[in-house]
Amino acid sequence: MDAMAAATIQAIAVLVSLILTGVLITLTAYDATQTRHMVTEMVEGREFALTPTLTCRLVEETRPCPRTGTDRGSPRVEGSARASRGRRARRAERLAGHVYYGQQPIGTVQRKDNGPSMRHVRMYAFVWLPLLALALSSGGRVSAALPAGRALAAPARRSAPLQRPNRGVFHARTAGDGSLVSTSAAMTATPSSASTVTGRLLFRHGLAAFARGAYPQAVDIYTRLVRVEPHNGDAFGARARAYDFLGDYPAALADYSQALRYRPRTALFYLRRALVHDHMGDVSDALTDFAVAVRLQPHDAATYYDRGNAYNELGAESAARTDYERAVHFFPTFADAYYNLGIVDYHLADYQSTVVAYTAYLRLRPSDTGICPRAYACAYKNRALAYDHLGEYVAAIADYAQVAYYDPNDTDAYYNSGIDHDHLGDVRTAITDYTRALQVAPQYAAAYLARGTDEYTLGDNAAAIADFTQDLQLAPHAPDAYRAYYNRGVALYASADYAPAQADLTQCLALTPDNARAYYARGLTRTKLSDTPGAISDLQQAEHLFATQGDNVDAQKARDALRQLGQQ
Repeated sequence: MDAMAAATIQAIAVLVSLILTGVLITLTAYDATQTRHMVTEMVEGREFALTPTLTCRLVEETRPCPRTGTDRGSPRVEGSARASRGRRARRAERLAGHVYYGQQPIGTVQRKDNGPSMRHVRMYAFVWLPLLALALSSGGRVSAALPAGRALAAPARRSAPLQRPNRGVFHARTAGDGSLVSTSAAMTATPSSASTVTGRLLFRHGLAAFARGAYPQAVDIYTRLVRVEPHNGDAFGARARAYDFLGDYPAALADYSQALRYRPRTALFYLRRALVHDHMGDVSDALTDFAVAVRLQPHDAATYYDRGNAYNELGAESAARTDYERAVHFFPTFADAYYNLGIVDYHLADYQSTVVAYTAYLRLRPSDTGICPRAYACAYKNRALAYDHLGEYVAAIADYAQVAYYDPNDTDAYYNSGIDHDHLGDVRTAITDYTRALQVAPQYAAAYLARGTDEYTLGDNAAAIADFTQDLQLAPHAPDAYRAYYNRGVALYASADYAPAQADLTQCLALTPDNARAYYARGLTRTKLSDTPGAISDLQQAEHLFATQGDNVDAQKARDALRQLGQQ
């Protein structure tokens, strides 16, 4: 009898469980249908279909959907971090599926009251009903297996410890080779193999040695790593990098080639092998590797920068400028790219673009360890030279002052500033600039020549003659030595020292036979020395050269001097 009663109870329990399960499944399907009708979220497109007539696309996470219509607002899904509700409350309501109109909720995906929600009812039903059926089927023997509260089952022990995920290798390079570039590359060994742990440790030790500048030690460590993992492309690439820093370019080239054998789509290896080719003078192979690197990583500013340097070495300045422009396009704060772009623009006589490039470089103000040991000074000087070509002498003088500030020993800054002051007619300030240049570099011959010219303009013939003499002693065979001879000859003539003046002017004509001014000055000197035939010959030659050169004013002066000698 007891057995028959137990069997009957079991059958009734199973039947009730099946009936209740079917009812709950029906309620679940109905609830899901109502949910889809009220609000549908399309995750991939970030679209929310709020009503049949309103669809808006969220451009960013913190922007609510725009309002439409003439009333206070259109329905929106709560998802804005700028809403007035608390973050925790907003998140709970968003997960619950509330639909808002302005700030007031107008509906919800599921009812939210003080009692348990339908979701909780279904969850507990699916859990407890089978347990109840099981308990009844066993005749009540396990009806008290679980306490009133929730119990957590302990996880089963694993037979072996978990394998750590392979985090890969982090490569980095700086603006000397380009901008900072990072690529995460997985190790080539199998994560579960015993050699992976050893290889990973060796790789870390190698990175540490490389960071310390212990490149020979890094080579030894990576060599051990290659023996442990002979198919690890990252290991060959890391050892190649160490060889590169040691200056062993053939070994670096071989290792980069081996690395690319196992990692054929790693743009960084192509880039670094290209740089090794460039160091070895094989620019053609370097450009080939640069092309592959650009194809694999078309938005890497450092690759364009390095290829631009290679083009610049070949004299292909237009191609170099294109690559430098791409580099600053993809990396707008790439200071060294702006610097080199300015150099190429200057060589292409695009002085306005040169000014723009160096203005950008100086705005970024990199550390004073860039391309030039005194980066600020070099940038200001190059921009000042561009201003000189544009005739903007005031701006150029201001930049030369900055050069002198960052590099007080830069004699060219003082000298060029003096030239610009001469263009502006400020002769005395120009003399000051030339004197400062000579204080830094007493052997600066050109500064003596320039200062002597200004001293002559001010009427200080003795100082001018001394400076011209010093220039000729320091650079007697300089391309502009004829200027020193001419200027000293004219200063000697003004000092009534005619014989030495005639000798200097004759030396000037030996260096520049078509110098009309030298013929004219020597003609006047010979007149003072009573050498009338020689004076007439020189003045006639001067008048002919002036007329040929289109200098009608000076040609007329030569005719007047001949007329005074009775020749016209």
